[in-house]
Amino acid sequence: MNIFSALLWVIVIVATILQYVLGYFNKKILGAIFPIVFTFFLIILFFKGKDPNFFQSVVVFIIGNIWLIGYFISGNNKRKKKIEKEMNIMKAKDISRKK
Repeated sequence: MNIFSALLWVIVIVATILQYVLGYFNKKILGAIFPIVFTFFLIILFFKGKDPNFFQSVVVFIIGNIWLIGYFISGNNKRKKKIEKEMNIMKAKDISRKK
Protein backbone atom coordinates (compact mmCIF):
# COMPACT_ATOMS: atom_id res chain seq x y z
CA MET A 1 0.00 0.00 0.00
CA ASN A 2 1.54 3.28 -1.01
CA ILE A 3 1.29 6.54 0.93
CA PHE A 4 -1.51 7.88 -1.29
CA SER A 5 -3.75 4.89 -0.52
CA ALA A 6 -3.08 5.14 3.21
CA LEU A 7 -3.81 8.87 3.19
CA LEU A 8 -7.01 8.30 1.24
CA TRP A 9 -8.23 5.72 3.77
CA VAL A 10 -7.46 8.05 6.67
CA ILE A 11 -9.44 10.83 4.96
CA VAL A 12 -12.38 8.47 4.37
CA ILE A 13 -12.43 7.32 8.00
CA VAL A 14 -12.17 10.86 9.38
CA ALA A 15 -14.88 12.14 7.01
CA THR A 16 -17.19 9.28 8.01
CA ILE A 17 -16.72 9.97 11.73
CA LEU A 18 -17.21 13.71 11.22
CA GLN A 19 -20.40 13.12 9.21
CA TYR A 20 -21.81 11.05 12.08
CA VAL A 21 -20.86 13.69 14.67
CA LEU A 22 -22.25 16.54 12.56
CA GLY A 23 -25.48 14.60 12.13
CA TYR A 24 -25.66 13.97 15.87
CA PHE A 25 -25.31 17.68 16.61
CA ASN A 26 -27.70 18.56 13.74
CA LYS A 27 -25.24 20.75 11.82
CA LYS A 28 -26.89 20.53 8.40
CA ILE A 29 -24.75 23.10 6.60
CA LEU A 30 -21.49 21.62 7.86
CA GLY A 31 -22.81 18.13 7.09
CA ALA A 32 -23.28 19.15 3.46
CA ILE A 33 -19.63 20.15 3.06
CA PHE A 34 -18.18 16.63 2.77
CA PRO A 35 -20.60 15.41 0.06
CA ILE A 36 -20.02 18.62 -1.93
CA VAL A 37 -16.23 18.37 -1.61
CA PHE A 38 -16.43 14.67 -2.52
CA THR A 39 -18.47 15.51 -5.64
CA PHE A 40 -16.04 18.21 -6.78
CA PHE A 41 -13.11 15.88 -6.11
CA LEU A 42 -14.69 13.20 -8.31
CA ILE A 43 -15.43 15.70 -11.07
CA ILE A 44 -11.81 16.87 -11.05
CA LEU A 45 -10.54 13.28 -11.11
CA PHE A 46 -12.91 12.39 -13.94
CA PHE A 47 -11.85 15.25 -16.19
CA LYS A 48 -8.13 15.06 -15.36
CA GLY A 49 -8.00 11.26 -15.70
CA LYS A 50 -6.20 9.77 -18.70
CA ASP A 51 -8.80 7.09 -19.36
CA PRO A 52 -11.96 8.02 -17.47
CA ASN A 53 -14.64 5.39 -17.26
CA PHE A 54 -18.00 7.12 -16.94
CA PHE A 55 -19.85 4.15 -15.44
CA GLN A 56 -17.28 3.62 -12.69
CA SER A 57 -17.26 7.33 -11.90
CA VAL A 58 -21.05 7.41 -11.55
CA VAL A 59 -21.06 4.32 -9.33
CA VAL A 60 -18.36 5.79 -7.04
CA PHE A 61 -20.27 9.10 -6.96
CA ILE A 62 -23.55 7.41 -5.95
CA ILE A 63 -22.05 5.01 -3.38
CA GLY A 64 -19.81 7.69 -1.85
CA ASN A 65 -22.61 10.21 -1.42
CA ILE A 66 -25.00 7.59 -0.05
CA TRP A 67 -22.26 6.59 2.41
CA LEU A 68 -21.66 10.17 3.62
CA ILE A 69 -25.32 11.18 3.76
CA GLY A 70 -26.24 7.88 5.41
CA TYR A 71 -23.82 8.47 8.29
CA PHE A 72 -25.16 12.00 8.71
CA ILE A 73 -28.72 10.67 8.90
CA SER A 74 -27.62 7.89 11.27
CA GLY A 75 -26.14 10.43 13.70
CA ASN A 76 -29.24 12.59 13.41
CA ASN A 77 -31.53 9.63 14.16
CA LYS A 78 -29.41 8.69 17.19
CA ARG A 79 -29.86 12.20 18.57
CA LYS A 80 -33.62 12.14 17.97
CA LYS A 81 -33.96 8.80 19.78
CA LYS A 82 -31.97 10.11 22.73
CA ILE A 83 -34.14 13.24 22.96
CA GLU A 84 -37.31 11.16 22.71
CA LYS A 85 -36.09 8.84 25.47
CA GLU A 86 -35.31 11.81 27.72
CA MET A 87 -38.76 13.29 27.01
CA ASN A 88 -40.42 10.00 27.98
CA ILE A 89 -38.47 9.94 31.25
CA MET A 90 -39.50 13.54 31.97
CA LYS A 91 -43.16 12.74 31.20
CA ALA A 92 -43.01 9.71 33.49
CA LYS A 93 -41.66 11.88 36.31
CA ASP A 94 -44.41 14.46 35.70
CA ILE A 95 -47.11 11.79 35.85
CA SER A 96 -45.72 10.33 39.08
CA ARG A 97 -45.63 13.78 40.74
CA LYS A 98 -49.27 14.53 39.88
CA LYS A 99 -50.54 11.49 41.77
